[in-house]
Amino acid sequence: MTDAGIEERIKADLMGHSLKRERYGTGASLKKAHECVLQIAL
Repeated sequence: MTDAGIEERIKADLMGHSLKRERYGTGASLKKAHECVLQIAL
């Protein structure tokens, strides 16, 4: 995910991890999350 350039917030959301800072907004849209997953799909 790091090599693909996926933002920390999106990585945390996709992996179910929490952030160690305030969360602002609603996060990535489903379309953006899908695009990120496609970048790392084998």
